[in-house]
Amino acid sequence: MRWLLWLRRTTAVFLAFIFLILFTVVLLTTQVSNTVTSAGFYNRQLEQADMYNFIYDEVVPQLLDEIETER
Repeated sequence: MRWLLWLRRTTAVFLAFIFLILFTVVLLTTQVSNTVTSAGFYNRQLEQADMYNFIYDEVVPQLLDEIETER
């Protein structure tokens, strides 16, 4: 009977360990999914990178120069 008690304890510890690993994986997956699928995330990233001013100040003049030289 004593071995049954140890078997139950070992199984409980093993299952608790598995639960903690699965809980962590599911929690991280949920956070990443919520972040990546949010449109506001991409808008904030573009604003932080100052992408709008970069496109307006750097990319558009270069494209206009290329169009002008092709004519």
